[in-house]
Amino acid sequence: MSATSQRKIIRFAAKWALTHLLVCAVIAAASVGLVFSLWYPNSVAPIVGVGKILGVLIVVDVICGPLLTAVLAKPTKSKRELWLDMTLVASVQLGALGYGLWSLYAARPVAIAFEVDRLVIVTANQVQSEIVDPVVARQIHRDVSGLQMVSVRQPDSNAEYLESLDKSMQGVTPAMRPSWWRPIEEAHLEIANRARPVAHLIQKQPDKAGELRAQALKMGTPIDHLRYLPLVSTRSMEWIALLDSSDKIVGKVNIDGFD
Repeated sequence: MSATSQRKIIRFAAKWALTHLLVCAVIAAASVGLVFSLWYPNSVAPIVGVGKILGVLIVVDVICGPLLTAVLAKPTKSKRELWLDMTLVASVQLGALGYGLWSLYAARPVAIAFEVDRLVIVTANQVQSEIVDPVVARQIHRDVSGLQMVSVRQPDSNAEYLESLDKSMQGVTPAMRPSWWRPIEEAHLEIANRARPVAHLIQKQPDKAGELRAQALKMGTPIDHLRYLPLVSTRSMEWIALLDSSDKIVGKVNIDGFD
């Protein structure tokens, strides 16, 4: 094959691959916007680790498609053959992207539940199919990120306690059971007893003092007025939620809050 023919093939393949890359980039940008604007509020996205998962999904989808196009696109093929190849590549890409986005949608955070001594981020695929008391449901409010703020009630009897313990050993904690949810306000005294002053955390982890003071300054709240609780998800145990005097979450910091 002559050098001229090779350059012609390379230019032809590069043109198709570049066009494919631009289309992929637009779809990827739309997917990122969808995930972070609707399903994963920015304030909790780092805690559930969605950024890395979405990043891998987007990179693989954006890179693999155009590479396949570069390999398959040849000027010797008829238009019908070219479009058939591109349609197959696009179908595989869209199928993989669709499955990935559906998985992210199914695992989106829907609630933050106060459970014993911590706040737990509960995802949609963790919520058990239990009926929520309609009265309680009307009393449950959402925070600024759109997540339901709830607390977890205590078992009503020894039998219920044993049942709950058995479910927890199977990976279903009370925070995942809507029938155990109640308004966060009803746990005010429990939260007051469990939450600790941020000053305690600074004393325990002095290397984090600057970060905590910077966060307090950003919120415009004196650091002496802030308390904290560990904020956990299935992907991370090393975050805290900063609380004001009304138990409202006013900030989140990547620090281990357990003693």
